[in-house]
Amino acid sequence: MAGDAITKTSDTLSQEPISGAISGGLPSVTPGIVVPFAPQVANSSYAQVGWQLSLNDMVGGGGSATLVNYSASSPETRGMYNSNSRGGSGFYTHRLTDGQYIGTAWQYTEIVATPAVGSGIAQATMNSNGVLGFYTIYLTPALSLSVGGGSQRYRLTQAPATAAAGWGPSAFGSLGWQGLHTNLVLNYSRIDTEGAGVIGVYGTNAAALSGRWQMARDWTASLGSSYSDLAAVAQSSTGSIRGGHTLSGTIALSRQLGQTLNVAVQYQRLHQSYPGITAISSDPDSSRESVSITYHFSRPLGR
Repeated sequence: MAGDAITKTSDTLSQEPISGAISGGLPSVTPGIVVPFAPQVANSSYAQVGWQLSLNDMVGGGGSATLVNYSASSPETRGMYNSNSRGGSGFYTHRLTDGQYIGTAWQYTEIVATPAVGSGIAQATMNSNGVLGFYTIYLTPALSLSVGGGSQRYRLTQAPATAAAGWGPSAFGSLGWQGLHTNLVLNYSRIDTEGAGVIGVYGTNAAALSGRWQMARDWTASLGSSYSDLAAVAQSSTGSIRGGHTLSGTIALSRQLGQTLNVAVQYQRLHQSYPGITAISSDPDSSRESVSITYHFSRPLGR
């Protein structure tokens, strides 16, 4: 499985989508920092593969890359840095019983933060390697619980400062319920990483709740809420912030028109606190409404 997406937007709803998927591992980039109404261009791509070794054993892996560039001429992007992240991961899973699984996963991430030209701040690079173990149990056919934990090795380099390196804990948990027309997902993660748009290594605690309800054949309602808290673990020679937090909530209503057309109405409320990022500290609260029209088309390969 592979995919690629390119966006040019100043829409916070595009940066914080509602998702009903249960996360199977740790995020590769610090979640949470959103610059309201800041023009940006982003390109994200990924590839994943899995192999069933036997009835009870499976291995897999994947890679991803994300590029985020902010508009240098926009006052809303002051204090933010362009970022280029890439990474890879691999996992092994063993089924203990029909409803219990254990496994181990490895993850590598490299994030490069590039300040604006003429700012006098040098480019910063953060690398991390992590290994964790995880356990998943289906408490009922509709209710699942996953927990995992391990450690990470990080390294932050930015001239002329001496490179900073260390170890940090990592952990995640997810609880998901899947009904006939409804699903709810609760996620938590703890990771040391460099966030998109900032320089430094940050210990991040993040939690998210999302849900989806198919009200009728063509009508779907969604909701999402998330909170993340960043605390500096290793700061660069310049350009770092001490930390901060983000709290967001989103609701959406969509209507499917035929097989190819979808119309959605969304509302988001966002509160952030990041001293040192001018675009956010000057306007910590924002609300946005949007209407989107999506047209989907597909064609089988080889025909």
